[in-house]
Amino acid sequence: ADRLIAKTANIISDAHILVSQATEQDVAQSPDIYLPTLEHLYEGLLYGLAQKDKLDVTFLKLDGTLFDHPKNSFMFFQDSECHAQYRRDMYCFGPEHVYYEVTKHGIDPMMQKFFDEINELTGQDPARIAKEQLGTHSFDY
Repeated sequence: ADRLIAKTANIISDAHILVSQATEQDVAQSPDIYLPTLEHLYEGLLYGLAQKDKLDVTFLKLDGTLFDHPKNSFMFFQDSECHAQYRRDMYCFGPEHVYYEVTKHGIDPMMQKFFDEINELTGQDPARIAKEQLGTHSFDY
């Protein structure tokens, strides 16, 4: 779980660097955002992965936690509690907010939305990213 948190923070940081660039050339020279490793770690956290299935050299065998206890499945797929660790007033959204559905139905919908938004962001034309910068919709989430 700690590696998943660290890799998520790293990707958020790389996305911030990407959308902070002012020119198309700077966007093109930004660090690559390598999402498959994070998706792999997340899958391993849920279901487990053998060391032979690793995507990178630092990957350790993961036993998976989803079926260890019923509360784990509930937390990932059914929980309606906001899991924000800080600034709950800012990150726990009400029913009128566009992100309410993905933040009020377990951790898995939040992670899947994160994967979707990063894929969308990295698939955009560098000129568009340079023009919109922090205002790009994909970075908002």
